[in-house]
Amino acid sequence: MNFLDILIVEDERVVALDLKFSLVGLGHRVVGLAARGEDAIRLAHQHRPDLVLMDIHLDGAMRGTEAARLIREQLGIPVVFLTAFAEDDTLLEAAAAAPYGYLLKPFELRELQAAMTMAFARRSAERGVEVAQRRLSLALEAAELGVWEWSDADRGFHVDGRTESILGGLPRTFVEAREAFLSRIDPADRPAVSELLAHGSAISRVVAARAPDGRPLWLELHARHFGGDGAGGGARVIGVIQDVTQRREMEDRLRQASVVFRTSAEGILILDEARLIVAANAAFCRLSGYTMDEVLGNDADELLHARRQSDQFFSHLSESSEHHWHGEVACRRKDGEVFPVWEHVCAVHDDEARLTHYVLAITDISAIRAAEAQMRHMAYHDALTGLGNRHMLEERLDIELQRARRSRHLLALLFIDLDGFKVINDTLGHATGDRLIQVIAGRLSAAIRRTDVAVRLGGDEFVVIAPDIDRPEDCAVLARKLLVEIAQPVQLGADMVSLTASIGIALHPDHADSVADLIMEADSAMYAAKAQGRNAYRFFSAEMSSRARERLLIEQGLRRALQTDELVLHWQPVVDLNGGLTVGLEVLVRWQHPELGLILPARFIPIAEESGLIQALGRWVLMTACRQARLWRDQGGPRLRIAINVSVCQFADEGFESGVRQALQDSGLDPASLELEITESVLQRPEQNQPVLERLRALGVNIAIDDFGTGYSSLALLRQLPVDRIKIDKSFVDDLADDPHATAITGAIVGLAQTLGYALTAEGVETAVQRERLRSMGCDDAQGWLYSRALPVDQVPAWLAGQAAVLVG
Repeated sequence: MNFLDILIVEDERVVALDLKFSLVGLGHRVVGLAARGEDAIRLAHQHRPDLVLMDIHLDGAMRGTEAARLIREQLGIPVVFLTAFAEDDTLLEAAAAAPYGYLLKPFELRELQAAMTMAFARRSAERGVEVAQRRLSLALEAAELGVWEWSDADRGFHVDGRTESILGGLPRTFVEAREAFLSRIDPADRPAVSELLAHGSAISRVVAARAPDGRPLWLELHARHFGGDGAGGGARVIGVIQDVTQRREMEDRLRQASVVFRTSAEGILILDEARLIVAANAAFCRLSGYTMDEVLGNDADELLHARRQSDQFFSHLSESSEHHWHGEVACRRKDGEVFPVWEHVCAVHDDEARLTHYVLAITDISAIRAAEAQMRHMAYHDALTGLGNRHMLEERLDIELQRARRSRHLLALLFIDLDGFKVINDTLGHATGDRLIQVIAGRLSAAIRRTDVAVRLGGDEFVVIAPDIDRPEDCAVLARKLLVEIAQPVQLGADMVSLTASIGIALHPDHADSVADLIMEADSAMYAAKAQGRNAYRFFSAEMSSRARERLLIEQGLRRALQTDELVLHWQPVVDLNGGLTVGLEVLVRWQHPELGLILPARFIPIAEESGLIQALGRWVLMTACRQARLWRDQGGPRLRIAINVSVCQFADEGFESGVRQALQDSGLDPASLELEITESVLQRPEQNQPVLERLRALGVNIAIDDFGTGYSSLALLRQLPVDRIKIDKSFVDDLADDPHATAITGAIVGLAQTLGYALTAEGVETAVQRERLRSMGCDDAQGWLYSRALPVDQVPAWLAGQAAVLVG
């Protein structure tokens, strides 16, 4: 037998020593003697003996049975009781401690030897079972398996391993546990599992279930139904269960990935560690033009990339913590066509971080790049002409200014504005105007140097950037060339049209050193060319800058004046030439500037027309004049003709007609008292303006042609249009005393008006000779300084009180 390490627990010292000597004589080793339960537990922890011989009655409060129980539970050391007591209570107390033997004193040494041998053998066998159970438990834990058993004998449901963590706590009685178990199983899989638990033979399948917290689960079940053994053992069902949710989800993801791989619009390649292609999807073959057989086994870099990319990203993938790279590269199709792609390359590693594969995905971005190029072109080019636009002007001009500063060459900016384009555009229509702009743009592009840049600012305004100019005279040569090209006739359908241009030139560094200043100075020079007579060019000068500043001052101030009541109306009497009585008042607007004093319309009306303020200004004049005229009438004044000048820009506004109606309605003025003076240029658009004129006439308003004879009136149109009065321009009246031509023209105008049945008014009458000549020709009315200057509103009643006014209508 084996020699054992033994702990003796005995409260009688003599008995303990005798037992020690006997055991030593048998070859055993006594590791300690204890008389108290607490000491026994301490020595057992200290020496870990093979066996403990324990008396039941010990010194102290702790009995031997309690000490034995704690030693077994804490250390698993077998205990044999040595006692003189055999009463039932003592035996029951000892049995609760699960001893490995029970000897009654006195006993023979051979009986003790036999008991110890049996106890040690039993414990050795138990340790083998414990090791096997531990091994099984670890195996179940490693495999993440749960074991469950239903026993017919005790109607119990027993679980082990991961069962409870997988399914949650189940009741121990079979009926309840069965229902709880089945409730977790998906209804589609429930019948097969229920059959097994009832009387089936075996099951091995993956079923859908739900965890106690409601999460979806996939469970792999392996179980078998065993019948009774005929010796009193009932039927049993034993099985294992494993949570395979993660594996099932991985399989689902793999299936999904497979579908994505096959059906993705992206081209996808799987490469081995050597970057050779081992798989490709159909999209890659479509994008590249290669067949599957032509792709497999090839080096992806050499097959696909227009320029070798390996050094760019493959070498860094294994070193990078992210193990992927993406970016734009150029690829080549089988037919040699190069196209841009967005490429994503990812390194694939196994569980031990070893590189196994690469995944390469490409997306053809040709359409995106083409759209971006188109957007860039649209951002910097004029849609109508293809020339550069304002964005290009600012960017390119800034670049050329920097170059000019370094090279110390002259940089020129030519600001081009077409003369008379608006008349053509309004007369022939916007489509024809657009075509004319395109022709002019083509001529500009053909006339400039290769290094020059032509830009359309909008409307009929163009700019040419001319870098590397040696002398200002070279700019003059270019400007004259452009004027000649622009002035060439243009055939637009059935119409042959011609127009001219005004060009302003500004130089760096002579005139300006910034983009904004160079544009502004060239613009000022262009306006000077227009003022010079058009179809001309002018270089910028300091005087122009002063005029430009004044123009800006006028424009900004006029916007303020419309809001702050700085505008006033003056009224010039219109007198009957025969009776000398006042028959009307012409309304003239003035600007009472808080700093510059009274500003006449010749200074601000052109700027109002150019800036678009003329519509607001015209509405204010119309409304104010109608209200004032109605006020005078209500105060007992005579019914006079109120003449208001209408700008071409104002008449072209869609809201002009409704504005007239609104002014008459708000003021209550009789429409017959209102006379609108239009210029001859309005007659050049009969198809657009005649309906408006007719509606105004139908409203009761009178129409007069102002400055007659200075424009381009067509006599045929004059006969057709609804006109009531012609006003003879002051330029003819001035020369009536000594210029026979002026007299002849004025007489012709009077005769024309009388023939067509129009009333006549002469403007600018300043002398008695002019008055008599006009009266002798048959002119009806006159106005001018001979009679009165334009009067402020507060002086008009005094003027009218001095005359017996003629009632009109």
